[in-house]
Amino acid sequence: EMPAAGIAALHLSGGEPLLYPDTVCQLIEDARAVGVSRISLNTNGFWASSERAAAHMLGRLSQAGLFQGSEDFIKVSTGAFHTEFVPFENIRVLALAHRAVASRALRVDVADGSEPSSADALRRIVDRVGLDAMTVEWRNVLPI
Repeated sequence: EMPAAGIAALHLSGGEPLLYPDTVCQLIEDARAVGVSRISLNTNGFWASSERAAAHMLGRLSQAGLFQGSEDFIKVSTGAFHTEFVPFENIRVLALAHRAVASRALRVDVADGSEPSSADALRRIVDRVGLDAMTVEWRNVLPI
């Protein structure tokens, strides 16, 4: 019904959608089955705690149909407010696994406050991983 209604894209976000990987994979499969051409997913990358875990989740998403469209993408949200729960190292692991599985750069959205350590940590990751593995969007966000 989505394409017939003029809806060509599905964006999954939350909270954290990959707390429910079976549901996410089913939504991706269903969207592909009815002809949705663009699928994207926002995540904090908590699940990319190791290369094996990242490759496993990306493999499941790919098998469900993510990355079939040329405009499909995963965007990782991170920054000073995320790193208490999800370390920047997960982004490095995820970017490398993502490049291998999806053959495209991982999108990283950094919502950061006044923590210069976050910027330094992300720069180190980009230096280690390489810019071809990720695109980075930086937003300065201050808590109220």
